[in-house]
Amino acid sequence: MKIQNKQSFTQKALAFAAVVGLAAAIPAQAIVVDFTQWGQVNGHNVTAALVYNGGGSWTVVNNAAETPYDGADDTFIGLLNNSSESISSVFISSTVNLAGGIFNFDGDGQAIYAGGVGGVYHDASGYAGPNVTFSGIAANYLSGTVNFTTAIGAGGKAWWTLEEAIGGASGGGISVGNVPDAASSMMLLSGALGCLGLLRRRIKG
Repeated sequence: MKIQNKQSFTQKALAFAAVVGLAAAIPAQAIVVDFTQWGQVNGHNVTAALVYNGGGSWTVVNNAAETPYDGADDTFIGLLNNSSESISSVFISSTVNLAGGIFNFDGDGQAIYAGGVGGVYHDASGYAGPNVTFSGIAANYLSGTVNFTTAIGAGGKAWWTLEEAIGGASGGGISVGNVPDAASSMMLLSGALGCLGLLRRRIKG
């Protein structure tokens, strides 16, 4: 009788694993983005759209048909909030370093290109769009934080420009995520230290 129960449990476990495996094998539905909704900079649409799905989840949608708006190495980025949450900032990084890094602003941001949504200095760099500021730029210019003066609500959007040919016809090269706050960082550190202490006690025991 015990053997039959064990076999029954095993069969159920295998069936469950098969269902989970099938679900994992089904590709997620692709996010379709209208790349024209942010307007144009120097006759170019965004080369990449950063879509926030909620719960800390982001999707980078590449516009493979587009090229850098300056004809060389500058990128027009759009953000879309596809959730019910609000976004006050976003952390962006890239390993692409052909022109000194994505935040190595060298004076040819959207502000020097009149027409479309460009041609306006929203900050001193000339790369920010409306309601956008930059902070926390790394010393190597490969990462930084994009802040929104007024948080981006559900269905809202924003845009800005960066250095380097990322997204578009050049391919990917951009990573995005939430900015960890100090409290969350401390909680993670405390949890890690707690686990380390427990492991040490078990080793000694």
